[in-house]
Amino acid sequence: MDSPSTTSPHEPVETEIWEDDDSPTLGPHVQSQGSSSGRLAAIEYGRMVETFHQAGYREGLSKGKLVRLQAGFDKGYGKGSQLGKELGILRGQASGILSFLLAQRSVDMEDPRINRVRNLISDLNRCDPLPECIQREVQDSKSQDPSLEDKGLDKQNINQRSAEMNTGTNGQVLFERCKQELDALLMSIGFYQADM
Repeated sequence: MDSPSTTSPHEPVETEIWEDDDSPTLGPHVQSQGSSSGRLAAIEYGRMVETFHQAGYREGLSKGKLVRLQAGFDKGYGKGSQLGKELGILRGQASGILSFLLAQRSVDMEDPRINRVRNLISDLNRCDPLPECIQREVQDSKSQDPSLEDKGLDKQNINQRSAEMNTGTNGQVLFERCKQELDALLMSIGFYQADM
């Protein structure tokens, strides 16, 4: 009843077929076959190993990129959304002040505060776009009106604006300067600034 299992020499042992090592070799029963089917099997096996190796490599790269991208997005989103919110509040306040000053009939159109607010709005608008966007915008403007180059929109001005807009120290300095100037304008008009 309990007889040991025997295998004939012509039956391949299952463990030899499904070897788990990483070498691109076949089991000894296939390699020992001198026939063309053995060579075809070896070639096919080599192709499969290479295909799965490449697919695994690509999949690993893709997953690695996604993990890094998501981590970068998560880190930047919190910071960017807060800065975007603050920038939006400053833009709204500056636009409101400009509308208020322009609506005042007693305010002269040559009031220096109007020019200060307009410059402030211009600076706040420059805090946001990427340097490539500004260059594209200026190029589009120049193609529509070549006289803009005479009005100071030259390459040096573009480079200066691009440097100010960097999210590093210069961008933060510009943002803080605009914030302080807006506070000063609100006080000069008689309004006070509520903390954001």
